[in-house]
Amino acid sequence: MAAASLIEAAARLREDIAAFEPFNEQEAADKQAILQALDTNPNCFDRSEQAHMACSIWVVDPRMTQTLLVYHNIYDSWSWIGGHADGECDLQGKRKRACRARESCRAARETSTRSRCSR
Repeated sequence: MAAASLIEAAARLREDIAAFEPFNEQEAADKQAILQALDTNPNCFDRSEQAHMACSIWVVDPRMTQTLLVYHNIYDSWSWIGGHADGECDLQGKRKRACRARESCRAARETSTRSRCSR
């Protein structure tokens, strides 16, 4: 990705995080920590940094009754799909590629569930 595209992707991510409405105190604190990292650390997309960006995907069936988990060998546990940014500022693109890399997700489509889900 070209430098200008990286800057645009990081700016879009910052806008999305800034617009996020925290549900509780922990989410509010996390939001501030992420914004601070984006504002002050140009290396925050590199996993060598203590505070670094990662992305997650929550895959559910159309009726939202089942979810897809993957087994994490290092932690010996089941988890949702995701990964470290590894220098990429385009976390939406990163999560889409992580999902498409799983055979069972190749037909997945993106949808917004904000209006259908409650916390």
